[in-house]
Amino acid sequence: MPFLWPLRGRASAAASRTQFMMNEVDIMRDGPYVWSKVTGQVTSVRSAGNHLQQDDSRPLKLPLFVTVPMVSSPTDAAPPGPFPVCVLLNGFQARASYYAPLARRLASWGYVVLQYNAPALTIIPDAAEMPYLGEALRWLQAASSGEAAQPTLQGRADLNRLVVAGHSRGGKLAALHFCSGSVAGLPIRSAFLIDPVDNTA
Repeated sequence: MPFLWPLRGRASAAASRTQFMMNEVDIMRDGPYVWSKVTGQVTSVRSAGNHLQQDDSRPLKLPLFVTVPMVSSPTDAAPPGPFPVCVLLNGFQARASYYAPLARRLASWGYVVLQYNAPALTIIPDAAEMPYLGEALRWLQAASSGEAAQPTLQGRADLNRLVVAGHSRGGKLAALHFCSGSVAGLPIRSAFLIDPVDNTA
């Protein structure tokens, strides 16, 4: 099966470089990019849907983790970006660090991978957690463009090529986001569900 490079066909300064369509590529191995890690945090208002909290309106601090593809040298033939964005959603009570090897593998093939950690040891209904992704994507948008951009992210995240992925309950959330069609005004192009499980309402 052909492996289609995520930047194929995009008009950019790198358009004159070799267009990548690689056949018989072993995607179980790391791709041509090295990667770098960026962390951040957003503060959101907890939804009243969380029935385990007495004060559901208190601010919620949501830690963010971004794995960013990087070219290894200025002479590297791989295009420098911008790259499509893959949101990787955790399984039930799992943490972003559990999926770090997968995030690194995706980044090595040219995806900016965005993850967040919901509060630990808390059962959060789907309706309460769904808005978290919009907050995270707005942070990524600001961190990758404009005057407030972080150097590692500057010009690297193409939020018009957004995909959602998730494992277990994260797979369910990814499916719900994909069915909604968009998040934070950004269209969701595709979904990758890893053993999705419907274990919360």
